Amino acid sequence: MKNRFPALTLMAVALALTTSAWAQYKETVLYNFTFGNDGGSVQSLIQAPNGDFYGTALGGPVTTACPFTCGVVFKLSKSTGHWVETVIHSFKGGYDGNSPWGIVMDAQGNIYGNVTEGFGVGPGRVFKLSPKTGGGWGYQVIYIFGTTNNDGLYPEGSPVLDSNGNLYGTTYNGGLIETGCPSGCGIVYELSPTDSGFWTETIVHDFIGGSTDGALPTAGMTFDSAGNLFGVTGLGGSAGAGTVFELTPSGSGWTESLVHAFANYPADGAGPVAAVTIDAAGNIYGTTYSGGAFTNSGCFGACGAVYEISPVSGGGWTEKLLHSFNYTTEGALSRTGVALDSAGHLYGLTFTYPNTLAGAAYKLSGNSAGQWKITVLYVLGSASGDGGNSVTTPILDAAGDLYAGTEVFGAHQGGNVFKLSPPPTGSAK
Repeated sequence: MKNRFPALTLMAVALALTTSAWAQYKETVLYNFTFGNDGGSVQSLIQAPNGDFYGTALGGPVTTACPFTCGVVFKLSKSTGHWVETVIHSFKGGYDGNSPWGIVMDAQGNIYGNVTEGFGVGPGRVFKLSPKTGGGWGYQVIYIFGTTNNDGLYPEGSPVLDSNGNLYGTTYNGGLIETGCPSGCGIVYELSPTDSGFWTETIVHDFIGGSTDGALPTAGMTFDSAGNLFGVTGLGGSAGAGTVFELTPSGSGWTESLVHAFANYPADGAGPVAAVTIDAAGNIYGTTYSGGAFTNSGCFGACGAVYEISPVSGGGWTEKLLHSFNYTTEGALSRTGVALDSAGHLYGLTFTYPNTLAGAAYKLSGNSAGQWKITVLYVLGSASGDGGNSVTTPILDAAGDLYAGTEVFGAHQGGNVFKLSPPPTGSAK
């Protein structure tokens, strides 16, 4: 399967160290991956109610089916002041699957996720991991894509659960063959459990691309408070620069509508690749990998942006760019969504940054005039063995700490999971 982001495959290089204090956030590394049996590049990260972290990582044991390793699902738990990693599943390739992406946990502690196989062994699976009494986890493949005509192919992003235990997600390809999408423009799927233990699939939406619909989604979706689903596509729309879409329950099915079609730089973003965040008022926040007002060779073009889409009284939506990334001072090419705090501040991560090539953590703060200011909280790769290149949306806790994973540059060549803590109240900023 082709790499959809060839510019994102940054090899491990010597890091040029920087010495700026930025906003004085302190980094603590919870765990450094080795690219051995414990995993390597972190692809997703969630936090359980008890404070443990779960995620997926490329890396893990090398098998015949996976000469470059198949990936793992891991758990991080705190013990005597230290974080300990446990691999709860190592993928084996073939029927078991490989190359895990996002995961979600239900109220019973079961974990659901998807794998996008490489090495020519299949078009993707959805799996379930269930904790066993007495320890350990049971692994079950609950759906295999591509087994029916016009089914989705290659699931990406994190699936989401509704209140009835149904799973929703997107596939990058598959569906009906459309102009411009020789392998299909992708689908939105629903998986529903049955009394027999099997899961059944319903295709909720088949993307057609072109000027009227999105194409090739790489992110999961987000429910709003009314039960509507929102997601993004990397291509499609009136300018071909990607879309934000809404799926509304309609009778026994769903109705799709375009919320926004990105118009590319300099007036708009382009190519969203991360799930959106929705606040209590129904405003949608997200990032774009490209587009925005700044261009730089380090961004391979336009450097990306953060956007807000707000509902309009009487119907419809209005979009505005909150910030365009300036590569030289803030980094660029965001592949993560944003976290939202109770004061309305947004937190996110850029993928790359000058000198370190590892990205940065940032905060966006708005005022009553609708103006937004960015603060760089921490530059990743600024210390020897520091991780970098994050694709996980940061997790924000009640104390204001941010947690995320990285793909590379950690102390043992793999990525890591880290925490960023704000300076103590009253300290100099």
